[in-house]
Amino acid sequence: MNAKKIWLSLLGIGAVIIVALLVVAYVLSSQFKTNIENTLNENLKKLADSYTDLTQSSGSEIKLEYKPFVCTGIKNYHCISETISVVDTSAQKTIAKMDNLTVHIFGVSTSSIEFSIDSPKISLEILEQAESPNLSILYDAFMPTAFKCESGYKIFDKKTGEIYSNGNCTFNANNLQYSYNAAGKIQSEKFIDTTILHDLSELLASNTPKLLGPLTQNPIDSALPASNLTDLMNSETISDFNKKFAFSMDKISFKLKDKNAKDIIYHVFEEGYKTKDPLVKFDDKMYAQALEELKGLAYFFLSLSGMSNVFADGPYSEAIGDFITALEQIARAEASELELTLLAKSPPAPYFRLNQLERSVAENRSQEGLRDLIAQMSQIYSLNSTKNEIKPTSKPDEDSSNANKNTDNGTDNNASMNNQ
Repeated sequence: MNAKKIWLSLLGIGAVIIVALLVVAYVLSSQFKTNIENTLNENLKKLADSYTDLTQSSGSEIKLEYKPFVCTGIKNYHCISETISVVDTSAQKTIAKMDNLTVHIFGVSTSSIEFSIDSPKISLEILEQAESPNLSILYDAFMPTAFKCESGYKIFDKKTGEIYSNGNCTFNANNLQYSYNAAGKIQSEKFIDTTILHDLSELLASNTPKLLGPLTQNPIDSALPASNLTDLMNSETISDFNKKFAFSMDKISFKLKDKNAKDIIYHVFEEGYKTKDPLVKFDDKMYAQALEELKGLAYFFLSLSGMSNVFADGPYSEAIGDFITALEQIARAEASELELTLLAKSPPAPYFRLNQLERSVAENRSQEGLRDLIAQMSQIYSLNSTKNEIKPTSKPDEDSSNANKNTDNGTDNNASMNNQ
């Protein structure tokens, strides 16, 4: 009886300990969840404030409106902002909008973390109001309507303060899918002998929203003049960022996946020809000719910019030529997928800082300088273009004719293939 009481007492104590541990875990988890929520909203507010300050200084009335993130979860966390919009307050128009922007955080440990961010609906509503029917068709076909990005960070070396990062993003449109992947490392003295959460907090605490701020000065023309770019790179925010962080990229790739793009492009060309001459019947031959003319036009503008001479005989000329050809094959429905990859020849690739990158571009603006810059890059990175071609299917009549020929010769198709 005494033994029974002892066992019951031990079980009772064990149950109390388990409950206590669960309560502690819940409290710690709740604190972590609250910290995540506060951090996301603080940085979103910084971005909105920075956006407002910069647009007001340029005389525009564009601002960022958003619903704060709300986080849930105990072990894995899900944070949702119902809407984030760029609004032209003077015209009372929404320029861009994301619905249900969701951040998923999982696999959290002291040395690694994985997370993803996605939105099931994104739109550039200013383009949805386009007056040109063909422009609207192209927008509906090729403008992304949803996206998902996944990232992983892992401590690579505590002593040197290096963390490894790997991320990919996929943007879905009705007739194309765009995706990119990047893998490399980030190094900082702030990362030495710390946890991965501390390291990411350092990145967020470095006013990263302000790095994006100057790019919002002109939402129509995002190309910054050379002087503005230099001022941006020499600004106090960037200077501080440069001192803290260095980057090494081992791989960057861009991929396109076809989703019946030919149907849309064919229709747009056809409508264009009808406008010029309603009596002309548009066919596949004319479509192929139109694509050739479009490719020639692209090379023409490349030549006007002086870039064709840079790439014509350069180390990346073959890969770029293959990429342009693959784009044409997607438009012809002869390829289902293409990928352009910049890959370090001897990883890990050397570290660089943002101001070093800007200085290299600023010092090599001429054709000769760009050619030299690309030659330097080619010593570190290779550029490869790959594609998945679609094999043409035989017509039924041709299949029947070939089968009859094989039968007459005393063989069948399967036997012929096996002999090969």
